[in-house]
Amino acid sequence: MVHATASVEDLESGHLPSVCAKTGLPADGFTSVRFSKLPGWTWILLLFGIWPFLIAWYFATRRINGLVPMSALALRRVRAFTLTYAIFFTLAVVLFLIGAFGEHPTLVWLGIITALLTLLFISIGWLFVYSTGHFLDDDWISLSFVDKRFATELDRWYGESRPVGRVQSGGAGSVASWTWILIWAIVAVFLIAAFGICTQPTSFG
Repeated sequence: MVHATASVEDLESGHLPSVCAKTGLPADGFTSVRFSKLPGWTWILLLFGIWPFLIAWYFATRRINGLVPMSALALRRVRAFTLTYAIFFTLAVVLFLIGAFGEHPTLVWLGIITALLTLLFISIGWLFVYSTGHFLDDDWISLSFVDKRFATELDRWYGESRPVGRVQSGGAGSVASWTWILIWAIVAVFLIAAFGICTQPTSFG
């Protein structure tokens, strides 16, 4: 896994070397990537329940949309990835609804399993399609899962002006933790809903 450091200002404006962040080829465009920073104190609110934490997470998180340079090949991968998980999520919802309203527990479970597999596909596939990152401080972001040639160009771009080795609390580890918490929260909602539907008595007219 290769890391690179870019300024928040340059990411927001797309003012970066014209090298694809994922393939190292000449860039043909940009893709928008959301970077967020969650203050460490918000995790204490989990002791008081999930809702206080979610409210604090929503209002306290700093978010920026970064324009990351991408080649035509990388952009095609992004479109294929997005289309794939959209189709499977739609299929999961359709199966779930047909099973729920038609009182077919098997279809309900098929919908849940399809949704869970889609979440797994997104969590793994995201790293191959997009760059991830976390805030080093208010002005710099550390990018992960980027091509070595892109990282080398960023090193030349900034020279000695970029920060090195300064990672604040709430960095990559916290971002990864929040991602998995969100995924498993969604999983729990699906399972609870499915359990409630499947345990209802079935009437036979």
